[in-house]
Amino acid sequence: MYGWRCTLGMVLMLAASLSFVTSSAKAQFDRITRAQWGSLEHGNGDQLAIDRLNNLHVAYADGGFIKYVTSSDGDQWTVPSLVSSPASLSAMPAITVDSAGTIAIVYVGQYDPLTEMGRIYFAFKPLNGATWNVSEIVTLGTQPDIVSHGHDVHITWTTFDSVHYLSFATQVPPSTPVLFGEEIDGDTCAGHRFLRPSIALELVPCGAPIPRVAYLVEFDETNSMDPTCASLITEVGPRVCERDPASGTWAVEWSDTLTAINPVNGVEAVSLSLNSNARDKHFFLAYSDVSDGSARTRIAHGIDGVWDSVAHDSYKNHVHVQAKPASVSGGFRFAWVEEGIPGLPFVDPSASHRSGTWPSGPAPTWSDPTSVQIAQQRFIGRPQASWWGRCLTSGHDRIRALFEADGACSLISLATDLETGLSCPPMEPPVAFSSCQTFRELRTARVNTWQVVDTRDLGAIVELGPSYAVYDVGGGGVAVVSWSAGVVAAAWQDGFALEGFEGEITVEGAGQPTVFDYGHLSQYDGPFETCLGDGHIFSDGFESGDTSAWDLLADGP
Repeated sequence: MYGWRCTLGMVLMLAASLSFVTSSAKAQFDRITRAQWGSLEHGNGDQLAIDRLNNLHVAYADGGFIKYVTSSDGDQWTVPSLVSSPASLSAMPAITVDSAGTIAIVYVGQYDPLTEMGRIYFAFKPLNGATWNVSEIVTLGTQPDIVSHGHDVHITWTTFDSVHYLSFATQVPPSTPVLFGEEIDGDTCAGHRFLRPSIALELVPCGAPIPRVAYLVEFDETNSMDPTCASLITEVGPRVCERDPASGTWAVEWSDTLTAINPVNGVEAVSLSLNSNARDKHFFLAYSDVSDGSARTRIAHGIDGVWDSVAHDSYKNHVHVQAKPASVSGGFRFAWVEEGIPGLPFVDPSASHRSGTWPSGPAPTWSDPTSVQIAQQRFIGRPQASWWGRCLTSGHDRIRALFEADGACSLISLATDLETGLSCPPMEPPVAFSSCQTFRELRTARVNTWQVVDTRDLGAIVELGPSYAVYDVGGGGVAVVSWSAGVVAAAWQDGFALEGFEGEITVEGAGQPTVFDYGHLSQYDGPFETCLGDGHIFSDGFESGDTSAWDLLADGP
């Protein structure tokens, strides 16, 4: 199909990328069918998810099938497993992992490439489960996205003339598929389209999470034959809608649409991605669109209903944005690639990512002085911005982006951009402690013989010793978690695992955080909430078996 584009020069350039994929990019866990460049095409949905034990989970499209792989180190991946039915052309997957470790994937089955429509399917697999449970949940739709909290999943999708929302318990999908969920936005005019819906959550003390859905509108009725819809004015750009938990209705919270009067070149909704740090209520939005031949790509930030946006460039880009965990307020990573080679959309040597913080104000502060190119002179497709790291004896491994890497014109690999060779934190004892007025908490639980410690709300590890870990809790404060016995088998920003743990975990500094030890849980099943009088709320859920999971809903002052 693309052979005529594969000139000798291009072959040599792309062949050189094979060494890149096996060294700098490292993990290549599948060869994707050459004619199916859509493996990570669904920019509004996350294709990479991270569970509470710091494992990586990836869903992607390959030649009309939805596949899944997992990894504990970002380098060695499992053999791809088939999620979708072999008898149904499938596309556009998105993935999440809930608090109990249940992996959930939403995708379009019975997909029609001409209309880009199909039926929405939902697949889940419990932690350590062997098979996928697959069911149809929506009779007609496309471009789905999914996010989870506790034991529930929240899903959005479009029918092009309307955007919809549905939520249910992860392991209890609807017994019969729905025609429509809650309608977020819609219009019956033929030239009005709603594309690329993306969903993220805000956690609320003593209440259900509040979802927000962002999507691109693409309105063009300049050639409409319907007199009630005909208009010389076009409109394109993002809208962000918030759900009212009391009424179940949706309202536009923010928009950044462009209008033009009888444009020569019309409009195009290109790409959109929404993500949030649900605990700190930071939302990050990246979007790309075209109005009357002029393209733009922008990044926006919202908190407490106040939104700001900045220009990135004036090109058509495939975009993806990811919020950083709660230890860094307003931290985010942005990944993108330009439209690129004709006939191969969003495959280009320009694929890049950039990280920064945006706690408030009109513009972010970039931690990367300039854009970080994933691979110079390599043809890279559709990067997914990611935050992941693990400190092993060999050093830090950090995933910055998941992406497609073109081989010698006939091969495509999914690969990860790993930052390697960094030394582990020093193992000398800490020299000082500082107090911090902000309440912080520490969660521990046992998974078989492993004591797993979740410290994502305590802060980021800045020092790791044989029997202690030091955390930056913000505001000039540090906390030290120490233990009397055990071996640190793995450590990462959100916690660490101790093999054969015995003894107590104590915390110093940071206003003496509370330590919750749930022990070896195997019987409890179902979420519960504890609302403390000082505005803190915790929600915990446990699956049957030797595993546990937890989630902090809100962190008060």
